[in-house]
Amino acid sequence: MDIFNELVSHYFELQPEAFRPVPFGLTNHSRIVDINNRSYIARIYDKSTKTIDRLRYEIELTAFLTQQQLSFDVPFFLRTINDSTYVELSNGQLGVMMLFIEGAAPDLERLLDVEEYGRVVGEVSVALQAYLPSAQSSSHISFNRVESLHPLANNNHVLQFLSKPPFFIAQQKLDKIIEIMNELKHIQPKLDQLPKQVVHHDLLLFNLLIDPETRKMNGVLDFDFASYDVRALEPAICITHLVQVNSQPLEAIAVFWSEYKRFMELTPVEIVYVPALIRLYYIALIYIYIGQAYSGREIEQYFLFIVDQLEHMEQWLGQHAHELESILKGEV
Repeated sequence: MDIFNELVSHYFELQPEAFRPVPFGLTNHSRIVDINNRSYIARIYDKSTKTIDRLRYEIELTAFLTQQQLSFDVPFFLRTINDSTYVELSNGQLGVMMLFIEGAAPDLERLLDVEEYGRVVGEVSVALQAYLPSAQSSSHISFNRVESLHPLANNNHVLQFLSKPPFFIAQQKLDKIIEIMNELKHIQPKLDQLPKQVVHHDLLLFNLLIDPETRKMNGVLDFDFASYDVRALEPAICITHLVQVNSQPLEAIAVFWSEYKRFMELTPVEIVYVPALIRLYYIALIYIYIGQAYSGREIEQYFLFIVDQLEHMEQWLGQHAHELESILKGEV
């Protein structure tokens, strides 16, 4: 039996009418499933990154958020026929099913959508700040502890991979990655002293659903990497995304920030470290992808994309770091 059909059989006696693809998942494989004229999300997690503890943490966290009267929906985990919230599949992987949330990806070239993006990230951050996990659930990951992100991506494995990558990467790009890793290692104690709370870590385009008519956010998805971490990582990652997808990123960041700070104010010290947290985000992704490579997953396309994005971000920060700081400090 196909693994997705096996997963669905734990939740429904009816046969699926169709499976539809969803955008690439970094640590999971997902499909939209149509059953009896309703749509659901079926998700199967990577064995090397999703433990039962981490899955329970995600389920408990989203259950908490559904009780917070948010202006948008978050994933609701269905219960199986045997009244469990997840399935241990025959191949050893963990699987879940969730309700499907209607909506489209926001257009972050539109300032109206960027404004809504800032509002929702602020609202999510306030809600996550109030979450206290139970003793039965734990995430055990932190982007400021990059070795925690994948069991096969310790510092030695990462340096071995970068010294002899299995596909071509220009040496200057490899040298830059190692240089940034060393800089971040040096300031890690200072980053550890910044305020912390639960952080989503992945509030990007494909994890946001907007109403095409009202341009209001319908859903925030995929809390797979949510964990207790440096608070300012959340807006830093979103700023990174705006630089990637908006043709006028400084204007977009200013619009985003004006809404975000209605909910959450960063301290002056946090603002100073936003460029470092942007770099940390990329190094965290590099660690995750290298772990995926050691687990046998094909990563070349995605890894090269991240390396190119890091190079672009370094160039952008070199030109605009002062302007970015001025926006975040409210000086413009």
